Amino acid sequence: MKFLRNILDKIEPQFKKGSKLEKFYPLYEMIDTFLYTPKDKTQAAPFVRDNIDLKRTMILVVMALMPCLFFGIYNIGHQYSLFIDNQVDTLFEKIIIGLECVLPMYLVVFTVGGLCEVIFSIIRKHEINEGFLVTGF
Repeated sequence: MKFLRNILDKIEPQFKKGSKLEKFYPLYEMIDTFLYTPKDKTQAAPFVRDNIDLKRTMILVVMALMPCLFFGIYNIGHQYSLFIDNQVDTLFEKIIIGLECVLPMYLVVFTVGGLCEVIFSIIRKHEINEGFLVTGF
């Protein structure tokens, strides 16, 4: 991971204020803070002494929602098998049928949500938050 940290540190000046890619700083910052803890330190009270920021909290919420997603995928396949009079018997078949229904919807939701978040972050010059993932789930 040291290799990746060196690459990110090397390209960071290209995204700083006054450089040609400064519009895309939110994209760089998103990747940097997703992979590594932010290096910002509190200068005034109150001091928070942990590394859990909004990005880490949102990722924990996304991980907590994964069992719901998996059950939803299974449930769609199971409901389908009940609808067609139990012609789908195995767990694997039910999951495949559920994925065929759920995956296209989630791809559209996350693509559109992520694209909107990136566009608004670039326009408003603020960081990209993972809140769209939680909203999508």
